[in-house]
Order: sequence, then C-alpha cells, then structure tokens
Amino acid sequence: MYFLGWIVLIMLGLGAALWSFLWALESGQMAEQERARFLPLIADGEKKGHTAPRGKASIAPYFLLVVGILLLGAIVACFVLTFGTRGI
Repeated sequence: MYFLGWIVLIMLGLGAALWSFLWALESGQMAEQERARFLPLIADGEKKGHTAPRGKASIAPYFLLVVGILLLGAIVACFVLTFGTRGI
C-alpha cells in the first residue's frame, strides 16, 4: 500500500494539469501564438489596436493532449501492474 499514496498524488496532479490545459484552451489563452512571440519587441504605444492575423490553427494543443493521454495511460498501467499482480 506504499504506492497508493504516490499514485493518488500523481493522479491529482495530472487532473489539475488537465483541467488547467482545458481551461486555457477554452478561454483562448493559446489562440494568438504568432502575436504573443512579438509582444516584447513592440513599444507600449504600438500595442493598442494591434490585431494579429488569423491563420491556421496550431497543432501544439492537440499534441500536448495526446502526450497527456499517453502519460495517463502509463500511470494506469503502472497502477494495474502494481496492484493487479497480487497472486505472484
């Protein structure tokens, strides 16, 4: 039962990370990546009224989602391998 505490802690951390990621996608935090990388170079007076051109959507959020699902699958596999082999 030593591993149960760690597994619960990891699951809670992954749940919080997934919730944060989905919130960021929903609220548009990752919507303007092209504009965001140039913000430090723009003077304060030029920032007002500037709109970024809408281009193709980035695949980065989907890639991170796939990586998160793979990590969650790995944690579930560890959980099953740890507690599913009681007969050995």
